[in-house]
Amino acid sequence: MLSLFSDYDTVRCSFFSSRKEKDYRDTALSALKVGSRMSVKPEEINQQYTECPSCKNEYNDFIRTPRILPCLHALCISCLETGATRGVVKCPTCEINHSVPNGDLETFRNDETRLFLVNHQRVKL
Repeated sequence: MLSLFSDYDTVRCSFFSSRKEKDYRDTALSALKVGSRMSVKPEEINQQYTECPSCKNEYNDFIRTPRILPCLHALCISCLETGATRGVVKCPTCEINHSVPNGDLETFRNDETRLFLVNHQRVKL
């Protein structure tokens, strides 16, 4: 049987642009390996999915609406507005630069899943 991960040590991923990206990829690959178990603490979920990684404020439906970047990480619209320079936005999580189509930040979709999690936590409390 062929394993997807058997040649992992021999094939180095030179296409990753930063050490941070490689660390994320290594964590994801280890989670996919058969028999591995990853435990996530509730406060880590809160921080990772309900707070903006740039300003550390909780997402909301108004000035902190989460937007999805092409790398699939999210930022609040306020941080997108302040961080967009010359039609480029840099993701604070993976540090990849993304071009803003036509200079319009509205082209980045709302992240409804993160908004749902925030609202669910509020109702739960």
